[in-house]
Order: sequence, then structure tokens, then C-alpha cells
Amino acid sequence: MRAILAGVTLLLLKVVLLAGVVVGTVAAGYFGYRQLLTSDHFAVKVIRVEGNLRAQGTEVQQLVKDSLGRQIFTLELAGIREAAARHAWVSGAEVRRELPATLVVSVKEHQPRALLLLGHLYLVNHEGEVFKRATSEETEGLPVITGLKRLDYMNNPDAHAPLLQRALDALALYRGEQRPPLSEVNVGPRGEVTLYMRQGGAALRFGRVINKNRLTKLDAVLAALGPKARRVRVVYLDNEARQDRVTVRMNGF
Repeated sequence: MRAILAGVTLLLLKVVLLAGVVVGTVAAGYFGYRQLLTSDHFAVKVIRVEGNLRAQGTEVQQLVKDSLGRQIFTLELAGIREAAARHAWVSGAEVRRELPATLVVSVKEHQPRALLLLGHLYLVNHEGEVFKRATSEETEGLPVITGLKRLDYMNNPDAHAPLLQRALDALALYRGEQRPPLSEVNVGPRGEVTLYMRQGGAALRFGRVINKNRLTKLDAVLAALGPKARRVRVVYLDNEARQDRVTVRMNGF
């Protein structure tokens, strides 16, 4: 009987000791976790911006500055991504922690494809998103899309998005081959497209149909004219009755 009681006592002692170890480990883990969350060692001290060419790094940092001084493990990265994307040039962002105290914001920027004239000049990306008003330094080399009325577009941009996209599609189709640069893409209310060449200002009238076939005819006309192509005023490629005919109006006639 004494042997049994001794065995039970020893077992209980082991259980108590094991429980003490577990409780101590949990307590140590809890206090270690609390220390981790409150330690200045893991407070954000640096915000580094990567992938930016147009967006100023200091401007992006300003948008996410609330992260400074906060514990790096408690930061909500989704909110930081949204804050960084409020910059006009930023189309999206990824955020990561770099221990012990650095937050890295990798940005993806809009790629401008054209300017849109709506009283002022605005930058448009390849998806047809008007993402910011253009400065004089940002307009170089970009053709201007005209034909959309400012008030109509501002009041209902979704209704006019197809016309804007049509202008961008025409521009992309024209640029599919090596051709003289354009200064303007005009789109009419029914989707009529007229392109204007940068050098000489010749108007290329495609009407409501602009495709590879008509562009090939344009290439053939300009090649046939040779140096005289500089005198071209208008090229009519919109003859629906005679689609095989291209009419050219020259300066001085």
C-alpha cells in the first residue's frame, strides 16, 4: 500500500512539475510576444520606395507616413497599398516588411499612351484611364486625343469611354508598323477617326473604319509620293462606296 501511495505521489509530482513547465513556457512566450510588439527595435524607422520613375519617392512616403514608428508586425499591409496607390502616377503597389524596421513599398506606375484634351491636357494610359492632369514636361512625344467635349465627358465619363478607347485602338493599330509619328487623333461622335501627322500636319481620314487594309493603302500612297509626301494636306481613306480608292489632296492645289 505504501508503495502504491509513493508511486501515486511521484506521478502527481511529475504532473505538477510538467504543468509548471507548460505554464512557464506559455507565460514566457506571452511576455516575449508582448515585448516583441512593444520593442523599439521593431518600430518602423525607414520607408523605402522601389519601382518608381515618375512618382517621387518622397511623395509616396508621405502617403504612407502613418506607418513610421509603428510596430512592423502589426501593420495592415492592405491599407498601406491603398494609401500608396492614391499617388496620381501609381496604378498599384506591393508592400513587404524587411526586418527589423524597414517597410518596402514597390510601386507599379501608369504608362501614358496619349494626352486627352478636355480644356486642359490629361494623361491617358493604354486601358483608357485618365489618371492625371499633364504638366508641360509630361506631354513630350505624346499625341493628343481630341473630339470629346469636356462637360459631356466630366458629367458621364463611362458613356464616352468607348470613344476614348476607339481613339486609343486606332493609335495602337497605326503604331503597329513603322510609320511617321502622329500629333493628334480626332474621334467624332459616331466613332469617325482622323489622324494627323506630326510633320506637315497632314490629315488621314479613315471614317468609321480603320483597319490594316486601309493602313496598307496609306503606306502605299506615301511610298508612291516619295518626297512629295511632305506636301500632302489630306488623305481620304473613308470612301465607303469605293473602298479601293484613295484620294489625296496636296498643298498648293
